[in-house]
Amino acid sequence: MIRTYLILTLLVLVTFPLLSKNYKQVDEKVKTYPKSFSNLDKLAGQINKDFKKPEEKARAIYAWIAMNVSYDVKGMNNTKSVSYSYRSEEEKEKIEKKMEEDLALKTMKQKKAVCQGYSTLYKILCEKTALECEIISGTSKTTPQDIGKAPGRMDHAWNAIKLNGKWKLVDATWGAGYMDQSTGKFKKIYSDFYFLTDPDKFFLKHYPEDKKWLLTNKTAKDFTIQPLYYRNYFESDLEIVEPMEGEIKMPKNKIFKLAIKNCKDKNVIISMANGKNVQQISPTSKKSICYYEYTLKGSGFLNVYVNNEAIVTYKIFN
Repeated sequence: MIRTYLILTLLVLVTFPLLSKNYKQVDEKVKTYPKSFSNLDKLAGQINKDFKKPEEKARAIYAWIAMNVSYDVKGMNNTKSVSYSYRSEEEKEKIEKKMEEDLALKTMKQKKAVCQGYSTLYKILCEKTALECEIISGTSKTTPQDIGKAPGRMDHAWNAIKLNGKWKLVDATWGAGYMDQSTGKFKKIYSDFYFLTDPDKFFLKHYPEDKKWLLTNKTAKDFTIQPLYYRNYFESDLEIVEPMEGEIKMPKNKIFKLAIKNCKDKNVIISMANGKNVQQISPTSKKSICYYEYTLKGSGFLNVYVNNEAIVTYKIFN
């Protein structure tokens, strides 16, 4: 049975249950930590005590935040701007640092936040464990309506952390769970996919305001034209070979062609987002690539399911 197609909001963020073998012991240790600490220094001190390697500390911070902080659904659309005055750059830095510390402490104590709280808590704990970290703001790609939309809106925040002289990407918000659209509630499911993620995969859902944080040669145009990928695509060994662009003009013969690598012996179903025109398709195969043809009966969002799990959405237009 095909799962109901969900239109994800910003923080329905894809979740991936796979755990890295390299960090499984770190995660297990962090699970034994208290679910709350009286202050930031105590949590940072516990991490410094238990872990010596920078990557392990970075992972422990990620794991504790993702395991214990829930997304603040009510606060999602209730952002407030803060104004302040200063007489020097030094005073400005002190004020902004105090604001970050306050937000990090609030996030840790209340155990709920929007992405700014997650990323700020991650940064502050990194600094307290001698790790260099930055907060990155940018555009996320999370709904079918984002297909074909150029980056520019600042609707998400994540982190870059420096390990062994190289910057790596982290998103503790998306590691914490996702929004269940059927209930309107946040569902906590820990995922380690967004810890030190390959920049090319991270790019599929994130575009930073400052291009230097792409950490890849991808462009704004690349981000704009790509389809919408889901968690099941990332956690598998599947690879979309074609089409690579998210917006597809209705072909004259009304045949949508799809090629997926490593999809042999898997059940593939394609349907429109309204649940109509469902077709279970048998492929033709060549080496490790399976080729599918789907007969279109109209425009709209088109979903591809593999083993009853959505992996990608395209936008068909006339």
